[in-house]
Amino acid sequence: MAKYRQVHVSFWQDAFILDLTPEEKYFYLYLMTNSKTTQCGIYELPKKVIEMETGYNRETVDKLLQRFIDYGKIMYSEETKEVFLLNWCKYNFINSKKVLSCIKKELEEVKNKEFVDHFYTLWIGYGYPMDTLCEDYGEEKEEEKEKEEEQEEEQEQEDNISSTSPVSEKPAQPIKPVEVIFNHWNSKGIIKHRKLTDKLKRAINNALKDHSQDEICTAIDNYAIILADDKYYWTYKWGLKEFINRGLDKFLDFEVAANNYMNDKNRTEPQSWDTLRRLYQKYEAEENLERSGYP
Repeated sequence: MAKYRQVHVSFWQDAFILDLTPEEKYFYLYLMTNSKTTQCGIYELPKKVIEMETGYNRETVDKLLQRFIDYGKIMYSEETKEVFLLNWCKYNFINSKKVLSCIKKELEEVKNKEFVDHFYTLWIGYGYPMDTLCEDYGEEKEEEKEKEEEQEEEQEQEDNISSTSPVSEKPAQPIKPVEVIFNHWNSKGIIKHRKLTDKLKRAINNALKDHSQDEICTAIDNYAIILADDKYYWTYKWGLKEFINRGLDKFLDFEVAANNYMNDKNRTEPQSWDTLRRLYQKYEAEENLERSGYP
């Protein structure tokens, strides 16, 4: 990958940049263009290297790093000596298989796994393509969560064995909405959960505060349909908890979801005025967000 970094000409007129001191402007520009930067925006940068390349002493380096952490523009790991430019992927995304492959490889080499988790959260939030970059990661994280939750439940059961007593048989109870939703999710074969853990119960119960059982099941159906059909570009597989937290609202209405995630080549009918109006509002909101602050 080419060893140069581009800075947009609007950088110096950005509202956030205009409010910085000359020292801060220089330091932020250094963080975005130094030789250690990567395509994913996470890279190893020991403070000693910053001192040598900027000419600042350690006290000044610590002060400037903390300022940009407080500004919400970076994260820095004292343990791994890595810096994470939080808005890097937002302003430097290139829809190229070669670039996506490079980003995936770079993320595998990142030592601070919390940075990687946060990167994928941002990536998904921006709506970037996930089949090349995030699918394997999502499945791996879901499996890890499943194992951790199972271990926690097994430990709780062992701790409570001594206090349990025989219970007489009771009449069969009606299936609760939480269980209906859990079973409905597993029936779709997206990512199956072995057990209905306490964390899953909490997530489902929180969703039931705003949506009915039928609405949640319908959203799951819509998600499964779009996930399985090649005419839609959405291929990322969530676990149930992630779906509730991140995807439920996106898939409540099939027509809206289908329009949002349909490949351009499959659009055969003109979009309705309501759809065009929503797209324009989304575009306008994104424009206002970009004007409000550079990376």
